[in-house]
Amino acid sequence: MPKEVILKVENLTALNQPSIQDVSFDLRKGEILGIAGLVGAKRTDVVEAIFGVREVKNGTIKLNGKNSEKSHRT
Repeated sequence: MPKEVILKVENLTALNQPSIQDVSFDLRKGEILGIAGLVGAKRTDVVEAIFGVREVKNGTIKLNGKNSEKSHRT
């Protein structure tokens, strides 16, 4: 039986960052998430959008089932 989802990102699109569009994933309890890519692949920018360093244009971020303050719907 799958474990509970502790972090859910749906359709995350960063403001003023056209390369970050519609990022979605579920992180379940006990899992480790890695974000991989070549230099310049905007890995850091994705993480900054999730943690609120970069502005988010659209998307939902849920931590333990609760909407983050950084969640947006346009």
